[in-house]
Amino acid sequence: MINGNPNPIVGKDEYYTLVDSSLGLTFSNTAPKYKWRIKKKVKGTWKDITKEPQKTGLSTPFKFGEAVIGEQFVIEAYKETKNILTQKNEIHKMGELIVVPKSSKEPKITQVVLFNRGARDVNKASYTDRLIARAYCVGMFNKTINFHLWEDDAPKGGHNAEINKNNRHNKAYPARVNIDGIAEAVISLAADQKVLRQVANKMMMKGDKDEGQYHEFYVTASYDGKILNANQTNVDVINPDYKKEQPKPKSTSTPTKPAQTSKPAPSPKKDESLVAKSINFVIDAVVGAFETPEKTKSPAMVKSVPAQKTTTTCICKEQYKDLVWGGKVSCEFRKKVVQICAELWGESRKMEMANGLMAVMAVETRGSFKAQQLEGWRSYKNPNEMTIQDFWKDGNRKSSRAVGLIQFTQDALQNNLNEYKSNPNLSIEERFDELNKLKLSYAKMGEIKQLDKVKKYFEPSKNNIKSPEDIYLKVFAPIGVGKSDDYVLYQKYDNPKTDKEKTNTKNYNANQSVDTKSTGIYKSDNKIQRSEILERLHESLKEGKEFLVKNYTCNILDEKKTEEKENNKWHNPVENPRLTKYNFDGNIKPSSGTYGECRRTKKGEKKYHGGFDFFAIPGKDKVYSCLKGNIYEVRYSANAGWIVRIKIQNVKDLLEQEKKVNYKLQYADEWKGRDIKESDNVYLIYMHLDSVSFTENDARNKREVEAGTVLGYAGVSGSIASGGRAPHLHMEIATVLDPFTEGRQYRTNPARFVKLNSYDTKDQDEAAKKPHYFKK
Repeated sequence: MINGNPNPIVGKDEYYTLVDSSLGLTFSNTAPKYKWRIKKKVKGTWKDITKEPQKTGLSTPFKFGEAVIGEQFVIEAYKETKNILTQKNEIHKMGELIVVPKSSKEPKITQVVLFNRGARDVNKASYTDRLIARAYCVGMFNKTINFHLWEDDAPKGGHNAEINKNNRHNKAYPARVNIDGIAEAVISLAADQKVLRQVANKMMMKGDKDEGQYHEFYVTASYDGKILNANQTNVDVINPDYKKEQPKPKSTSTPTKPAQTSKPAPSPKKDESLVAKSINFVIDAVVGAFETPEKTKSPAMVKSVPAQKTTTTCICKEQYKDLVWGGKVSCEFRKKVVQICAELWGESRKMEMANGLMAVMAVETRGSFKAQQLEGWRSYKNPNEMTIQDFWKDGNRKSSRAVGLIQFTQDALQNNLNEYKSNPNLSIEERFDELNKLKLSYAKMGEIKQLDKVKKYFEPSKNNIKSPEDIYLKVFAPIGVGKSDDYVLYQKYDNPKTDKEKTNTKNYNANQSVDTKSTGIYKSDNKIQRSEILERLHESLKEGKEFLVKNYTCNILDEKKTEEKENNKWHNPVENPRLTKYNFDGNIKPSSGTYGECRRTKKGEKKYHGGFDFFAIPGKDKVYSCLKGNIYEVRYSANAGWIVRIKIQNVKDLLEQEKKVNYKLQYADEWKGRDIKESDNVYLIYMHLDSVSFTENDARNKREVEAGTVLGYAGVSGSIASGGRAPHLHMEIATVLDPFTEGRQYRTNPARFVKLNSYDTKDQDEAAKKPHYFKK
């Protein structure tokens, strides 16, 4: 028999004592030994979880952690004696006690919040967004909280239970309380839009004609069927059915015309039903809002109503304006992504899943959205210049880099797409050559065609993919699709022995930063949980809202015109050329990024700056060759970081560009610099890059590049840039290869050749809030 607390308090030592009524009755001439074991109930069976060395003695303590509240355990006591007759050790089970640990705190939910993660205003949303419901709990670890969404019709807030009693969405959004006492659920408004709009519109405040511009939602958090708390601040969701009241048209009757004695025909009554509203919403989304003319009897009167002007608008502006990262891709690309998601996951969820797919492709291509995007360092090249050697890792022929919009691997091509089959009759090198030839064809097929491959990749498992998170897991680690957020994808073993442990350790090491840089509760635990890898996706969804499409060019720019645009003689060094607004220390001083004696020493003396600083986000913004030329240098400098130098082939193109720009000096200490002549040798010099697309060997061979060729990604490499709050591309234009050693008389002001946009932008303000460091 074992005496002790059957409901031990977690975090506290609880002592258990064996009552041995057989003492002195056994045939032994030695003192008995008492050993303890503990087992946990797992899926209906008892699993021995005893740790070595075993606890011993007649009385021993056990301590249970917060993570096992409510779990069942059995504590067992054993007695070991030496039989006096046989001289053999004998072990007898003396007793057992089933225990269920409980919390030392009274279970409760202290706070509930509902918000739109990543939005500029977290309390505003549209029906394409996903809301986050979060509950802060005490003494409820591992318990399941059920969130319910309510539409609030109570005046001035307050969540009046009587008024809102019929306004609850029946669907529950469950979430498990983690070790920090937080339960968090994702609520997809797009997935449940139809039901939510019905809930919002069926019960309106007395006297209201409609729900107004917004539907106001809040959540309640329940445990064991009982509501324990609710959030206090509503989230306002834009009401698609809301129509501003149109002004009444002025009378067109003539004063001299006799008044009609009969009553005028009544205006058609506005149909407030949800069906009518939904129909109007669909029509408006396609052709724009319109007003139905009043019914008339006379055809002549119809002529007096001016005909509406027919306008053709971009379908993206109406339907895809909220697609994350939409501004980074073409109209055709946007349409195809949404079409794919509609075909795979249904019309009602197409935008939610399209946002997820766009966010995934942004992560996998580092924001380039290019079919030729390669895995790893120096990952972006002109597809027409690529060979199978570009797929080798570190020059090893027996290797293959992933490629494309979702980084297609051998496994994807072989098992998902069934387009590659290893030929056992070939050598290992030849097999890799065959694989890399297939990948090269993917790199050269273009983005639109490759999207068909993306769809084909997801098609076999589309029914298992329930969310944007599952889309990313299908690409990164398919084993995690449909799993809980604490599911372990990869784990590091100190001494891996089995093939499974070795593979797990290899995959963990390849993605170690996911664990060490995580902001979640599992950070640096030598495991990569599903929630940790999803931080990338959620960050991409958030960042993608900064790149919504702004300029709509449907039916205007076809692929041919786009190609012609890209083949212009001149290409800006970055996509959105702007002077840096801040200096290195984060103070507003745009003049410090210009060319000339625009900086000051600590003593206030003038300090020379030999180039022009174009604002650029490290690792995100691409750096381009401005003109056709040849690579003369690619190297890393401790001071200036990654450097690329290009010799221009036709200086006349540079001079023509200068005439187009007609730059005027902006600051007192900004210099014009040397006037370039057509007979000069001219070099474009790029510094502080985060990564480069070319090698020292390319420089030795004077590799030719076109205007618009991606040289790499902007960064803050080098001691003079790393740690600053104004990330930028430092660019110089000079008539010698290395003007730093030969003198400032060989330099000119790069701004003379670049049409600058306004530097006073929000992204510069955000970037200045923290220092930016380079990690080589």
